[in-house]
Amino acid sequence: MSLVYSLLIWFFILALTIYFLFKLAFVQSIAKSLLKKFLAWDTSRLAKNKAQQKDIQKMNQELFSSMEEVIEQVGGGPVLELGAGSCANLEHYPKGVRLMTIDLNENFKSYLNESLEKNKHVTLEKYLIGNVEDMSGLIADNSCSCVVSSLLLCCVQDQTKALNEIMRVLKPGGRFYFKEHIAAERGTWTRYAQETMNDTWAALRSNCNVTRNTDKVIGSFGFKGLTASIVYRPIPKMYFFAKKTYLGYADKPLT
Repeated sequence: MSLVYSLLIWFFILALTIYFLFKLAFVQSIAKSLLKKFLAWDTSRLAKNKAQQKDIQKMNQELFSSMEEVIEQVGGGPVLELGAGSCANLEHYPKGVRLMTIDLNENFKSYLNESLEKNKHVTLEKYLIGNVEDMSGLIADNSCSCVVSSLLLCCVQDQTKALNEIMRVLKPGGRFYFKEHIAAERGTWTRYAQETMNDTWAALRSNCNVTRNTDKVIGSFGFKGLTASIVYRPIPKMYFFAKKTYLGYADKPLT
């Protein structure tokens, strides 16, 4: 009994020490920096695993199959990838794409460079650090042929602001491609799990929310030619709460 009592005392002391350490600003700063590095590594690792799955490859290939035609129709212009991470989509982009990326986490840069090295048909034009909810001063109005959002709108603070910026930077007739996981149906076990874990998951994964109805937000925003469907990505079972995905594209009106 005395051993158990001693272990409990030491555990309590350790917990208190950790608690008060994390109250210190410099400790919080170190923890945030390490978390950003881990997220860049882990997200890039998962992206590589997904890229090796034939079902996901086929899904991505079909999604971006119209990109070359769209770029030609709007008279050229760079493709902007939001929250690009390691840019696992590059292999499905057409030859000659001029790429712009914007991200909040600078630790993705080395993984992006690896992807660019493997996909010589794509040229990086600009690598930007910034918030997609306000890209003014970074990206001009009506300048991008296409904008790509891959599991990004789940992380922004305000989806309407992000979509306003997407609409602003797209050329008239330019295309918005998206892959966004969305909330499960109400009353299901998956939805219950999403709602239970959402705050913790968001805190650990750069504000990634798994309870958002991003499909409804995109659908009501004012894009033209919305072509989209709900699919269930073949990702590991441990991520069952993020399988339901809204996949498709829509265009900026010509006028």
